[in-house]
Formats: sequence, C-alpha cells, structure tokens
Amino acid sequence: MRSVRQAADRAESVRLRLTFLAVLLLSLFVLLLARLWFLQIMAGEQFVAEATGNAVRTVTLDPPRGKMVDRDGQALVRNRMTPVVAVRPDEMGDARERVYSDLARLLDMDREKVVERAESQRYGPFRPRPIATDVPVDVVSYIHERSATRYPGVRVETKPRREYPRGELAAHALGYVGQISSEDLKKERYAGYQRGAVIGWSGLERAREPSLRGTPGQRRLEVNPAGEVVRELGRTPPEPGSDLRLTLDTETQRMVEEALTKGMQVARDDDLPATAGAAVVMDPSDGSVVAMASRPTFDPGRFVGGISVDGWRRLNDSDKHYPLINRAVQSAQPPGSVFKAVTSLAALDEGLITPTTQLACPSVWEWNGFHYPNWQSRDGGQLGLVDALAESCNTYFFELARRMWKIEQSQGDDPRQLIQTHAHNLGLGQLTGVDLPSERSGTVPGRQWKRQYWERTRESTCAQAEEARARGSDNAELLTELCESGWRWRGGDAVNLAVGQGDLLVTPLQMANVYAAIANGGTLPTPHLTEAAEAPDGEVTDLSPEPAAQLDYPSTHLDAIHQGLMAVNERGTASAVFADMPVRVAGKTGTAQNEPKENISWYVGYAPAQSPRYVVAVMVAQGGGGGQTAAPITRRIFEGLFDVAQTPLGTGPNTD
Repeated sequence: MRSVRQAADRAESVRLRLTFLAVLLLSLFVLLLARLWFLQIMAGEQFVAEATGNAVRTVTLDPPRGKMVDRDGQALVRNRMTPVVAVRPDEMGDARERVYSDLARLLDMDREKVVERAESQRYGPFRPRPIATDVPVDVVSYIHERSATRYPGVRVETKPRREYPRGELAAHALGYVGQISSEDLKKERYAGYQRGAVIGWSGLERAREPSLRGTPGQRRLEVNPAGEVVRELGRTPPEPGSDLRLTLDTETQRMVEEALTKGMQVARDDDLPATAGAAVVMDPSDGSVVAMASRPTFDPGRFVGGISVDGWRRLNDSDKHYPLINRAVQSAQPPGSVFKAVTSLAALDEGLITPTTQLACPSVWEWNGFHYPNWQSRDGGQLGLVDALAESCNTYFFELARRMWKIEQSQGDDPRQLIQTHAHNLGLGQLTGVDLPSERSGTVPGRQWKRQYWERTRESTCAQAEEARARGSDNAELLTELCESGWRWRGGDAVNLAVGQGDLLVTPLQMANVYAAIANGGTLPTPHLTEAAEAPDGEVTDLSPEPAAQLDYPSTHLDAIHQGLMAVNERGTASAVFADMPVRVAGKTGTAQNEPKENISWYVGYAPAQSPRYVVAVMVAQGGGGGQTAAPITRRIFEGLFDVAQTPLGTGPNTD
C-alpha cells in the first residue's frame, strides 16, 4: 500500500515538473515571438533606416572657385590644378606611425606637421586629409608605385589650388582664402558647408563668396560595419563658381601702389614716420573703383594651404602696423581740412553765406574766452568762400561753425544739427555699401552721439577725475567737468567739426565718394569693385549697384565748391605741387592732428577739373601736412592716369 502511494506521488511530481517546463517553454516561445513581431513589424522601418544609414555615406566634393579678372579680362585670381598628397588614417591599420614617418622624409616635412594635418578634425571621416600640395612629379610616381605595399591609406589627388598670379597687387581688395572655422560653420550664410571647406576670409573672396563658391558635388559610398569603404555607389560632379569681372585696372593698380609706396618712403626719408597709408581711384560717374591700395600690404598666396602661426602673428603685429588692414575702408581717421567742402555746402545750403560773402580770416579767432589759431600766423584779411577754401583758412570756418551752432541752440533740446545733416547726406557716418567686408562707418559726432559716448565712458572719466583731484593735477578741473556734464555739445565741439577735427572719423573711400558727388553734380555713387558675374553656363549677371542718393544741392553751390577746389591747386595750399600740372586738377589738402603722433596727411581731388574722369583720395598716417605727403602722391597718380610726364616725387610744403 505504501509503495503504491509513493509511486503515485512520484508520478504527480513528474507531471508537475513537466507541466512547469512546458509552461516555461511556452512562455519563452511567446516572448520570442513577441520580440520578433516588435522588431520586424513595429520597429522594422527604424532598423532598416539605421542599417541603410550605416551602409551608405555621402562625401561632399568641393567645387572649384570662380576666377577674378580685371576690367580688361586680365587674371587677378585663378585656379591651378596641382597634385595633392592626402591620407585616410583609418585605412592605414597598424602601419600608421610608420607611414607618417615615411611621408615626413619623402615630403621633406616635420613629422609633427604630417601628424597634425593627418589627424586634423577639420575634415569629415571619409574625406582624405591633405598633407602637401604642389608635390613634385617624381614623388607622385614613387607613391603610386608603392601605394599598395608601402603607403596604405595614402593617395595623390589632383585639385584646384587658388593662385594670385600678381603677388601682392590689390591684395586687400582681392582678399584671401582659408579653411572654414567652427564659428563660421554655425552661421546661416554657410549653411550646407562641410568641415574642411575653403572659403573667402577677406576682401572680395569673402564678400562675393556666394558667387565664387559654386555648387558642391557628392560621392555616395558603401561602408561596412567596420567603417571601411566597400565601393562607390555614385558621384555627382561639382559645378564651378562664377567668374567675376572687376572694375579694377591692373596697370592703374600697379601704378597707384608704386606711387603710394614711393611717396611714403620719400616722407620717411624726410624724417616723417609715414607708417601706413591708402589710396583710392574711383570713376565719379558711377562709383566704380579703378584702383585701391593700402600700405603696409601682404601676399594673399601665403594663405593658400594654410598659414603658419608665426606667419599669422607677423601679419597682425602692431610693430609692423597690421598689414592685413585695408586702410581704404577699414581705417577711419579725422579728415582735417578735406572736410571743409562739407562745411561749405552746409553753410551755403542753410543760407548762412553766399559764394561771395566776405568773412574775416584772422590768425587767431576768439569765442567765449577760448582762442583758436589759424594754421598760418598771418592775417588773411576778408575772404569769400573760394579763397577761404584755397587758403584753407581755419578761422573762416570757425566763424561758420559759430553761426550754425547759435542757430541750433535757438531750436531747443532737439535741434536739427546743420553740419551733421549734410555730412550724413553725403554718406559720412554710415557704410558706403562697397562690396568689401568689414567696412568702417566712421563717426559724425553730434549731440546724441556725445551723450551716448559720455554714458559709456562716464565711470572711467569720473574715476580719472577723482584720481586727478587727489594728486592735485592740472587736469582735475577739466576731468571733473567731463565727469559731470561731458554729455553737452559745446561750441568747441562745433568748431572742431567744421574743420574736420575732434571726434569726426572717415575712411578714404568715404571722402572719395563725397568728392565724386561734388565732381558729378550731386549724385552720391555706391562704390563698387565688381562689375559682373559670369556663370559656368555663360549667363552674365550685372552687379553694378544703383547710386546711393541723388543730392538736392543747387548747381550754384556745387560750382562754388568746385571753384574753390580748383583755386587750392592754382594759388592755394597745393599750388606748389599742382600749379604746373598739365591736366587741371580740383582738390583739397588736409592735415589732421593726431597727438601725440605726427599729423595725418590727406589729399582728395578729381580731374580733369571741368569734366572729371577720376577722383583720387590719398591718406598717409603720420605723413605730416596735406601738402607734404598726400598731395605729391596724388599728383604722381594723376600723372599716371593721364600719361603725362612724371615730375620728381618729393615732399611738398607743410600746408593745411
């Protein structure tokens, strides 16, 4: 009986175990089916997409940049096909370190530089990293013959290389190229650009990037799970960028640069620092820039393929006066007496004077207990506007400033500022719209500007005043006044503005544009260096801009300024330089104070005076008087423009 019961218990135990095992197996089977259903049905599309994404990679092919030619079709910037040694480190395997060492010896490079370029993160994972360009033919052949055994992951590609065949000529206007930075990649204008792409960094290369860039191509690559390329699935070739036809004239550009360089050297030989300068030649009828020079300068070809840290540091060295700055548009300086043309137009248009109104030209002018000297120590007597411009009589223009300031004072807290209004009408204190990056707008100071400046600097000024009082300094009273009421626009501010001094800042291109408007009868041009863009399919797009403004000045007022500017060269401050010039020139000297440094030398003029074809603006930092350095340089430029005999280039008299 007991044995029967034990047998039944064992049978029940086995049955329960089998039942449990069956339930377990059934549960596992259900879970497996559920997982398979989820993976294939619910998440199938997701995993298919991920598998496809892992298997196919798209590599961007950079397009050749468009060329730049001058107005006669001469190449200023072009591309040259050149062999490039590039590497794919992921294809080197265990031979990576040996390959780097072999390449360094073969290419005569530092191994550290090879490694730096090969391991650079500027490129996508499937783009070869360039190591060296312009590789000799024998080196190319050597690598090809041993690529499979000695140089895995190394390839030689033929790529377009940016070339500046005329070296430093027009460097600031043309600009230079370099690899796109991580900061630029985040900008909207570079949407779609990839790491390692070459872009314009300055000048027209940057300003006209959308035209020059072209359309990138693509390579579709099949990649295995290890990240190795299996095969190429397809290729879309890139489309080159558009070619730009510029307004620059190569021979004129060369002549202007030589005149500026030699004129500055002559000034240095005469013990003037002449540290930097700029010259602009423009067609006053439409604003097209025929030449634009800036000194010191640089060779844009140095940036092709990357510039060294030391090279970049030298080009941004204050001791070398920052060669990368385009002083024609990026250096705003007080203009001195070349601004008197603007003050004259304001006085005429506001009815304060007529062209024949006589005002005194004393050697010293007094207002509210302050004495303001003329640049000449003699009394000039009574002058009309033409003679005041010819003699550049400061005290004449001080009186104009006083009269305009009194009118403004009678208008309450928010008066219409007269000189400032006309300066803005003529494009000062704002961008000209020239097709170059980083243009400076300059400054036309006035009541609102001075208050804003006072608010920005008040804390510092008050701290200086407190320190000066503690030391018993002679400047304590002045600094205290500036701290407490430096926001006021005073008569002295107006006096400084009238003769182009004080806080007024302009660029040489802006002043060239002002004089272009005087020369052409009242049209303010939009300066430009690009005339047209020609696409690869031959379609030509006109890039010439419309004028900035049509000025409503009576012809009698413009003619009075014109007569004064001609008198400057015939019997005035520039007569020693221009009196025997075969082509009649109208223009104005300017000497801007730049304490404690030497004065800034200016000259702006146009010729032929009666039917102007060119306007020229020259500025030389620490060049002394306008008649000393800028005027002789301008004469040499006009001699070249009109193909007349050159006179010896020396410094002129130290005039305003």
